[in-house]
Amino acid sequence: MRDVSRFLSLGIYAIAGVPRDPKKFGQVMFRDLRKKGMDVVPVNPAADTI
Repeated sequence: MRDVSRFLSLGIYAIAGVPRDPKKFGQVMFRDLRKKGMDVVPVNPAADTI
């Protein structure tokens, strides 16, 4: 748990593979982390916008 806590305290995170489909796991995870106040950046090389 110490390693997880240290990782989560770093600040900004990139989430690779965030799909455009709002029902897919990566998109759900991205939205949930943002709701919790985390600074996350979606990454999907196949998408112009997410």
